[in-house]
Amino acid sequence: MKKNYTLIILFLIYFNISFANDLDRPEYSSSWLNENIIKYNWKPTGSFKARDGILVQKLKKGEWQLYCALLIKDTICWLP
Repeated sequence: MKKNYTLIILFLIYFNISFANDLDRPEYSSSWLNENIIKYNWKPTGSFKARDGILVQKLKKGEWQLYCALLIKDTICWLP
C-alpha cells in the first residue's frame, strides 16, 4: 500500500512540474507579425529561409523565442 501512495505522489509531482512551464507562456498573435511587435512587445532578432524558401522571422521576448513564417497572403507564428 505504501508503494501505491509513493507512486501516486511521484506521479503528481512529475506532472505538476512538467505543466508549470506552459502557464508562463507570453501572449502572442498566431496570425500577425506586426501585432506581435507592436502590441505584445516582441523584439525582432533576425530571419532565415526555411527549406521551401519561406522567410521565417525570429522574435524574442525574455527567454522565449517566437517564429513567424511570412507567406504570400498569410502569416503563421508559433512558439517552439
